[in-house]
Amino acid sequence: MTLSKHLSIFSLFALITVFSVGCNDDDDATPAADTTAPVITITSPEDGAIIDIPGTITVAGTIEEEGELERIEVNISSAVLPTPFNRTIMKGEDGFPTKSGNIYSVNITEDIQENTPLPITFTIDVEAEDNAGNIGTERISVILR
Repeated sequence: MTLSKHLSIFSLFALITVFSVGCNDDDDATPAADTTAPVITITSPEDGAIIDIPGTITVAGTIEEEGELERIEVNISSAVLPTPFNRTIMKGEDGFPTKSGNIYSVNITEDIQENTPLPITFTIDVEAEDNAGNIGTERISVILR
């Protein structure tokens, strides 16, 4: 075999190698799985706040989530009361918060009646689940008087 044929064969292999490396992009690579739970911050009421009733408890705060939320649940309960307030909002339902950047703003209101035994400590639990199944939680306590 002549030198020119060796160079031609070598050039052909070099061209195939460059072409195959250039076409091997990672666009089809599977994205990393979301393993980060939503981060919940309750801004109102403050932990330990004293709330006069009859009145209204407004649970306000933010939920930070890179992906999308699927569900938000708010529970206001006490060991003394048999029926806690429980509100679950699913994505797409009325009242589901909109997202600005990676922050959802939450604002849920519940009326507390006069027949509640006083003073009483309530816990407020907020839970959020993202579309990857990660669950974030936050809990505070308030006193009703």
